[in-house]
Amino acid sequence: MKHWTVRVRITTVDPETGKEKGKNENYLVAADSTDAASTITKEYFKGVMADYEIRGISGSNIIEYITNDSISD
Repeated sequence: MKHWTVRVRITTVDPETGKEKGKNENYLVAADSTDAASTITKEYFKGVMADYEIRGISGSNIIEYITNDSISD
């Protein structure tokens, strides 16, 4: 499994002004391929009220994501 950086453009509408606001965000996704990373990202955003667009997927230099759960006693 490899880590991928997925660039996502999220567009929301300001309820007060009615204007669209967009911002770019980066997500780290663990997947076997770019296609799998795209599928996982789309599933993650399913049901979100904002519009989104995957702008790019690139391999990440991150080797492993370490949490307290990954440290054995």
